Amino acid sequence: MGRKFLGWMVLAGVFLASPSVWAASGEKKHAIDPKLAGLFTKYDKNHDKFLDKTEVTQVATAAFNSRDLGKDGFLDKPERKKWLTKAMLKEYLGKDDRLSRKDYLTVVTYRFDAADRGGAGKVTLEEFAGWRMGKTLAKLLNPPPLNAASAKNVAPANNAAPAKNVAPANNAAPANPKNNAP
Repeated sequence: MGRKFLGWMVLAGVFLASPSVWAASGEKKHAIDPKLAGLFTKYDKNHDKFLDKTEVTQVATAAFNSRDLGKDGFLDKPERKKWLTKAMLKEYLGKDDRLSRKDYLTVVTYRFDAADRGGAGKVTLEEFAGWRMGKTLAKLLNPPPLNAASAKNVAPANNAAPAKNVAPANNAAPANPKNNAP
C-alpha cells in the first residue's frame, strides 16, 4: 500500500509542477487565440512584441474612420452595429446616441490602461489575447465590415460633397463653360 500512495504523490507533484498547468507567477495560463495573436502582430508596427499607446491610437483612429461613413466625426448607431455595444461605451454616448471620435479614443485609452496589467505603458500578447480587458481592447480596434443594409442607414454629413451625377439646378452655372455658345 505504501508504494501505491508514494506513486500517486509523485504523479500529483509532477502534474502540479508542470508549466502547462501553472504559469511562473502562479496564475493559470490562458490559451492564446490565434486570431488575436494575428491581430497583435498586425498592430505591433515596430515589431517590439508590445503594443504601446501610439500604435493603439493609430489603429483606433483607422478603425473609427473606416466605420464613420458620414465622415462627420461621429459614429451613429448603424455605424456601430455589431461592433461597439452600449455596455462597452457606458457614459460616452451622447443624448443623440452618437459617439464622437474623441470619446471613442478615450474609451480605447481606458481599455488600453486596463489591459496593461504591469503598468509599463505597453501591452503584451498575453495581456492582449489572454485577459478580458485585452480582448475588449482587441474588439475596439477590430471592427467587422459593415453590411450593405447598415451602410444605407447612415446619413451623410451636412458638409458632404454632392453626388457627381446630380443635375445642376436651373439657376446654377453650367458645369463646363467652354461648351456654351456666346
